[in-house]
Amino acid sequence: MIEENYQHIDYTSVRDLLTAVFKHKYKILVAFLVIFAAALVFASQIRETYEAKSVLLIKLGREFSNQSLAGGSTQTGYSLPIEAVTKGEMSILTGHDLSKKVVGALGPVTLYPELSTMAKGADLEGAAMTEFEKDLSVTTIGSNLVEVKFTNSNPKVVAEAVNMLVDAFKDRHLEVFGAKSTEFLESQKQVFEQKLKESENKLAGFQERNRIFSAQEQKTALITQRGTIDTSLKDVQGQIAELEQKVSLTRSPQWVIDTSPDVRTQLSNLRQKERDLLEKHTESSIVVQNVRQQIREVEESAKKDADGLRQKELVKIQGDLSIARAKAERLKARIAEIDGEISYLEKNTVQLQDLSRDVAQEEQNYQTYAKKLEESLISDDMDRRKMVAISVIEKAVTPTAPKKIKFSKDEIVGAGFFGGIVGGIALALLIEFLAPGMTTPMSAQRRLDLPVLVAIALKE
Repeated sequence: MIEENYQHIDYTSVRDLLTAVFKHKYKILVAFLVIFAAALVFASQIRETYEAKSVLLIKLGREFSNQSLAGGSTQTGYSLPIEAVTKGEMSILTGHDLSKKVVGALGPVTLYPELSTMAKGADLEGAAMTEFEKDLSVTTIGSNLVEVKFTNSNPKVVAEAVNMLVDAFKDRHLEVFGAKSTEFLESQKQVFEQKLKESENKLAGFQERNRIFSAQEQKTALITQRGTIDTSLKDVQGQIAELEQKVSLTRSPQWVIDTSPDVRTQLSNLRQKERDLLEKHTESSIVVQNVRQQIREVEESAKKDADGLRQKELVKIQGDLSIARAKAERLKARIAEIDGEISYLEKNTVQLQDLSRDVAQEEQNYQTYAKKLEESLISDDMDRRKMVAISVIEKAVTPTAPKKIKFSKDEIVGAGFFGGIVGGIALALLIEFLAPGMTTPMSAQRRLDLPVLVAIALKE
């Protein structure tokens, strides 16, 4: 039979286990003392710490809007998503400047008394800042909530440190995002106010010299007036044509005038008398000739009266015609004058429009900078009042109990005690397991498959 290099003990036998334990009792004691001492040392190194926290709400405030300082549209919008804004605010919050300000205000030794043992001349503040940044935790809750936690052994300074850090963060936020444009806007407003006055003076001078105040309205009025005069001119020209026809008709042979009833009666009686006489007398009769002479005289008298009336009518018509022609000339002259005024307006309208556009542009620039200056002054006042897009939802308060840790000192000491016992026994069993040969009567019996008759204990 080939012998083995080592012999296993029977872990199911209480006798074997107790034999191994008593055999290596001093080793078990040493292992227990080492493990228990290590637990004591580790427990003594654990210090009670206190934690304070503050929760901040990051909002999209005026500093993140994309309004420009120049003229143009004033529509408000935000150029960054809230997640990016929150990330940027966290970078400011965890910056060295804020840590240095808090450590300097509270004092390195106040925060970390153990640093008082550092050698003189050492970078005490730098070491405190390093520890402060290790104990500081800044995390996000959702997209725009930031949780600020600080852990320290002094319960009196943890809340003060967190609140001081938040205040310093607000101040730093104002330094980074605060508007510094008020002075610039004031100067620009004065510049555009002066330009506006100069443009208005140029426009007023041009209007005064050329007597043009509202070119479009004046032109519309002139065109309306010209249309009215043109209508009147056409009416007068119609009257002139009618009067000229009357003159031609009056001068023509077709013009006749009705004789008076008396003359017609007289002529009718004389012609009747002539007919009566011709029935009794001959053509050459003196009586007939006398009647005919009377007829001629009456007719000549009537003709003379008609010629006189013709002349009177001609004089009247020609007088009306002269008046109408004079009126037509006046209307034509007025139309020509209005056409000249319209042409003059059109000639100067371009320059007037240029001057008006200059005034409008300078007015727009002035109003834009005036509005921006007002917004900047409001923003400055909000900055002075520290009205920023950061709200403290939960302010840090002084903790009343230390921060809970995973294992307390008592738990660690107890674990060291029982761990030392278990470790020592495990060490004894391991040594026994690795030892060569037959160390107990039972192991010899199992090894040789023979009963043990006598067992002699040997002193080491």
